[in-house]
Amino acid sequence: HVADPGDLYADEVQHWRVVQKEKISDCIKETNDYIREIKKLKASIPESHPDTKKSAEEGLKDLFDKLKKLERKESDYLAEIRSLDSRLKKLNSAQDLTDCPTCFSKDIDKKFLAAEIKSLNFSRNVAQRAHSSVTKVVAGFYKRIEKSKEKLEHLSSLENTKERLLSKIESLRRSVEKNKRTKESLEKEENPFLARIEKEREKQANIQEKLARRKEEAKAVLSDYPYYLFWTEAFGDGGIKSFVFDLICGTLTSRANYY
Repeated sequence: HVADPGDLYADEVQHWRVVQKEKISDCIKETNDYIREIKKLKASIPESHPDTKKSAEEGLKDLFDKLKKLERKESDYLAEIRSLDSRLKKLNSAQDLTDCPTCFSKDIDKKFLAAEIKSLNFSRNVAQRAHSSVTKVVAGFYKRIEKSKEKLEHLSSLENTKERLLSKIESLRRSVEKNKRTKESLEKEENPFLARIEKEREKQANIQEKLARRKEEAKAVLSDYPYYLFWTEAFGDGGIKSFVFDLICGTLTSRANYY
């Protein structure tokens, strides 16, 4: 018999509380570590750039489209210069001739030839300046494209870094929420040994109730004991039985002696 059933599991109850407290403490510590890591990662997220990766890609595509048109124009000017050079070569070689190379019966018009050469030279100079100008613009576009590529690469790196950090932050946030739920669950968890103690107390209460009933029954039996004792003695060897037996035996003996 134990006066308090709680004494049966006192050590277990205390040990469970200590372990539970350690679990909650570890959960809180881990959650705080996650929160600190989230703050650290947030601080390391690159600042938003005014240009986005998409806008940089569109800008680079636009530069390539313009460059393609300029290179086509540059090629056209170069073809024109070569054509003019070819014509000038023929006309210059024709200045030393006395007869027209296409119609030998006529003399070459020197004045017309000189005027034509002058006109072609002027056209060639115009084409040459235009070609040089376009070439410079093309060179400038190549530099702009290189810078745009570097910028796009930088923006891609920033976006990749940002996405990676945000993904890690989101994962840590889920861990924080999970730990919060775990902590709440641990705080609400009941000590299993308290239920055992309660069960033992119920058993003890039932036993005490049965003992009380038996005591009452025993008390009732004891209250009738004098009566039982009286009748036991009355019908015992020293009671009525003895009196009747002695009386009848004497009478019977007397009668037997008479006969």
